[in-house]
Amino acid sequence: MANKDIIRKGDKVKIITPNMFIRCGYPFSLDDARKEIDDKHRDKINEFLHSFGFGKPLILFEKEIRSVDNKGLPEDDPVYRKVRDAIAYELVRSRKFGGRERSIHTRYEKECEGKIFKVEYINYVHTGTYHDGYFSRGGYYDPPEYDPPYLENEKTHKILTGLSSSPLIFVGSDDLLRIEDCWVQKV
Repeated sequence: MANKDIIRKGDKVKIITPNMFIRCGYPFSLDDARKEIDDKHRDKINEFLHSFGFGKPLILFEKEIRSVDNKGLPEDDPVYRKVRDAIAYELVRSRKFGGRERSIHTRYEKECEGKIFKVEYINYVHTGTYHDGYFSRGGYYDPPEYDPPYLENEKTHKILTGLSSSPLIFVGSDDLLRIEDCWVQKV
């Protein structure tokens, strides 16, 4: 006998508490690092890239195709993005992703409260505290030992993704609503 409260793909749900899902992961993300680099180090990166000849206006047939703003290279410039992303990746790794606690990051969206949407996709994410594994090659009389990395106090969360039935809701960069199943009610 099927449980009527289980939310499946194709069901309609009503948002009770609008804690919209952003991501699941560690506290310090690549987006955080990119923003920090753009805010604090953009001028230094531009100065470095200018020393190699990047960031000057691109002129083709005596017509300027791309101009630079007063801050240096445009943010969508591929050279600037590659350098910034490489630095951001190493910054995140050096800070060990901000800690060992893997959690769900949400944003409260008041205008989504009480809205109904159809579930298009369901995925599961895991939270908990990361612990390193252990490996020992053993000795002459001792066999090798291996303990894989794991999440302590691991919890599985069901994330619902769907399109809003209301054309007035826009959450994030796309029109998809993403929310954990504990914040909705099946209708």
